[in-house]
Amino acid sequence: MRLLSPTSRNRLNEAVGILLLLAGIALGLSLESYSPLDPSWNTASPHGPQNLLGYPGAYFADLVFQLFGFGAVAIPILTLLLGWKWIRSEPVAATRLVGLALLLLSVCAALSVRGISFQWKETAESGGLAGRLVTDLLVAAFNSTGALIVISAWAVRALSTRASMPRRTSGDG
Repeated sequence: MRLLSPTSRNRLNEAVGILLLLAGIALGLSLESYSPLDPSWNTASPHGPQNLLGYPGAYFADLVFQLFGFGAVAIPILTLLLGWKWIRSEPVAATRLVGLALLLLSVCAALSVRGISFQWKETAESGGLAGRLVTDLLVAAFNSTGALIVISAWAVRALSTRASMPRRTSGDG
């Protein structure tokens, strides 16, 4: 995928990488300082946001927690990893991106299975809307046990893309 891969210019790659690292830190701070009482897409509050990034952080955190639940913590981590790739001018394989998306979806779905779910900061479902939709579809088709088997298969498939494991070269010891 060319859009997320570094260019042939190292200085530009380093600048973009540093911006991505800063964005990952900012996204992580906005998720960490999330409060259900902050003004957001579906909450009116007479007070200003308590989020460390103000209104943008409050809106972002609310949106991703509602969409992905606890899986939202992967977004700043993936942004940091992408920034590191750009700084090192390493290409980003499309199969790894697909694997990471599938892993995120399987984690959200697994967190939404009945009996497993819990609430994040007493407001957002642990798997978010994405996890709830996928889980409901899978449970309707395969029942709870079959849904867990399909979700596990997705996670294994996602991990088999080597999304989180560095490749070894012949020079590694």
